[in-house]
Amino acid sequence: MFSPSSPTSVPPESIGLLGRLAVETAAIEVFRNQPNDYEMLMCANRLFSYVGELGREARSEKVSVFTKDWGKLWIISTTASQKLLDDYGAEPDSEINCQGVYSFHKGWRGFIIAVNQLPVTDETLWLRVLGKGGVQRLAIQEFLALPDTNPYKENTLRLLANLRVVTLRQTDLSEDEREDIMNLSTAYLELEQKTLQQGELIGEQRGEIKGEQKIIIRQLNRRIGEIQPRLIEQVRKLPVEHLEELADALLDFSTVDDLQQWLNSRPESVE
Repeated sequence: MFSPSSPTSVPPESIGLLGRLAVETAAIEVFRNQPNDYEMLMCANRLFSYVGELGREARSEKVSVFTKDWGKLWIISTTASQKLLDDYGAEPDSEINCQGVYSFHKGWRGFIIAVNQLPVTDETLWLRVLGKGGVQRLAIQEFLALPDTNPYKENTLRLLANLRVVTLRQTDLSEDEREDIMNLSTAYLELEQKTLQQGELIGEQRGEIKGEQKIIIRQLNRRIGEIQPRLIEQVRKLPVEHLEELADALLDFSTVDDLQQWLNSRPESVE
C-alpha cells in the first residue's frame, strides 16, 4: 500500500508515468512474471481489504468515507498476454493514453501495466527499469545516462544495486534471474564507481584539512611559543571556515592567552 506524503493532483514530472501512480493512495503490485488468476485476485483483495478497514474506522469514528479515499490498484507486470487482459476486462486506458497501460472496469478501480509494451520514452523510463531482458537492459542504459543532478538517480541506483545483491543470494537461479543479474550489474558497477570517487574526494578533503591544521599549529608555535596539547586538540576540532579565520587572526597574537581568548569566542567548536 502506498500513500503520498501530501495530497496532490499534479504528478511529479521528473519520474514520468510512474508519477501518475503517486498522486493518491494505491495498492501497487509488481510481478517479474505474468500473474496467474490467484495472484490477480490477491491483488484485488489487497485494495478491498484496505477499503474495508477504512469503512470500519469510519463507522467507529462516526465519519464519512468518500470514494476518492478508497485508492486504486496498480498491477505492474513485465508482460500481460491478451488472454489475461480479456479475462479481466482490461482495456487501453483512455485517460493515461499510453501504450501498455490498461484499466479494468471502472468499479474495480484497477489498472495493469505491461512493461514490455510501454513505448521507449523518457516518460516510461522509471517503469521500464522493472522489465526483463532487453527491456530492462535498455532502460538501465538510459537511466545511467541521466545527469547526476537528477534528484532520483542516486537513490534509484542504490535500489537497483541492492536488487542485484538480493537476486545473487538466491540459489538455483533461473535463466531469467541470471539475465537480471547481468542487467543490474551495470547499475551496481556505476554505484561502486561513484562510491569510490566520493571516498577519494572525502579523503582528499580530509587530507587538505589536516595539512592546513599542521601549517596553522606550526605558525602558532613560532608566533606565541609552544602551545599546550589541549589547545592543539581544540584547533584540530575547528571547522574549515574557522581554520581559515584563525590563519588570519594568529598574525595579531602575541601570547598563548590571545589564542585561548580567540578559541573561547567560538564555544560551538570547543568541547
